Amino acid sequence: MRISSVGLLQQMYSSYAGERLNADSGARDDPVKTTFSLIEANTKEDRSECVFAQTNLEDNTISYHITIPAKGFWKFQIFALPQSDPSKSLAGVYNYLIHCVKVTKRAYPRPTQFKDWKDGCILKEPMVLHGDVSGPTVRFRVTIPDANKVAVVVEQQWTHLMKIDDEWSGNVVLRNHYGKNASVTLNALYGPEGGSYSTLLEYTI
Repeated sequence: MRISSVGLLQQMYSSYAGERLNADSGARDDPVKTTFSLIEANTKEDRSECVFAQTNLEDNTISYHITIPAKGFWKFQIFALPQSDPSKSLAGVYNYLIHCVKVTKRAYPRPTQFKDWKDGCILKEPMVLHGDVSGPTVRFRVTIPDANKVAVVVEQQWTHLMKIDDEWSGNVVLRNHYGKNASVTLNALYGPEGGSYSTLLEYTI
């Protein structure tokens, strides 16, 4: 399928297998801005919180991690425009109809992404945080290009992650926070020591 009219890519191939949909963007002359929605086909209920998107710059792919929350037909829609396009309304470029015939596990919200979660940032774990499925101590593993420091903050308690090669990782104790609507944020420092951290992701547990 060619959608060069929005400048997203020369040609895109996509595949969906269970929980993850991969879109191969191929070569592109202009970076893109994208968004998405997950809609129940009959009730029109928006459950986009069950989707997490991230862009891998090494192989030019956008991965959409999707958990379908109930049986039935669901519409997964992708919208995109070149970064250079000033329009605030993104063009619809893909519509997927997903037929869920069986729910094998409960759908939990994915973390909220903030504007500083940019192309090249990769969340390896955890994709969800919830007392029913997460342990008292949770391991975080992320790739955040150009970050000088990375920390997870839970109710003013800071846990700094360690960097090995291009990956930041560390264990965060959450046992006393589940079920309290607590905010868990992933934060990065891009500037010099003593500067302000940018919030990249937020979980609510």
